[in-house]
Parts: sequence; C-alpha cells; structure tokens
Amino acid sequence: MTPNAFRAAAASLPAVLQVCVLETEVFKVRGRAFATLNWPEPGWAVVKLRAADQIRLIAQSRALAREPGPRGKRGVTVVQLKALDEADAGEVLAAAWGLAYGGARASAEAVLSAVSAAMEAR
Repeated sequence: MTPNAFRAAAASLPAVLQVCVLETEVFKVRGRAFATLNWPEPGWAVVKLRAADQIRLIAQSRALAREPGPRGKRGVTVVQLKALDEADAGEVLAAAWGLAYGGARASAEAVLSAVSAAMEAR
C-alpha cells in the first residue's frame, strides 16, 4: 500500500479530521487520533487498536507489529505500508477508527471500498 492510498482511505472514513503535525499526518475522529502517517518514519504508520484487535491483526499480517514499550501494550501498532495489502488495511483502519469513535464498528467493507478507490486513483 502506498502512503497516498493509506491517506485517502483514512480520510474517507466518517467524521475524520486530518491534521499535519511536523512531518506526519494525524487522522482524528471526535478529537481522538486513530492513525498517524509517516511515523516513526516515511513509509510507515501507527494505529491505535483494542488489545484483541491488535493480537488478531498482528497474527494475520506481517506488515503489523506492536510498538515497543508501554504504548504498544496499550494498543499502539506500527504498520509497514509497503507490506500492507488492501484487505488488511481495511480491517486495521476500521478497527482503529471504531475505537477512536467510541466503540463503534466501521464496516470493513466500507473501508475496503475506500482503500480500493484510493488505489485506483493513484
């Protein structure tokens, strides 16, 4: 997945605000960040997941890893974008958005649709 496709997919979720902070782009919903692009470096992202989602998604994708240290134990997950496929991107963004939104569950299909549209646009 490219950074542009990740950006477009994250920004297409309901009620998302995109904020540029230094060299990163932070995606928020209801004032809570759910994803940050270009952190810890360009070509990477971090997302905040529930513990159960973090365990499940890391087990299914080699693109994901728990962030080292205490933040990783609280659900912060690093994402290597070049290793992330569309299906996993949809699940990751849906889970992260849902947690930030307040427990709501985004439809993975809707997110996958946004990812597909973003991929076609590039």
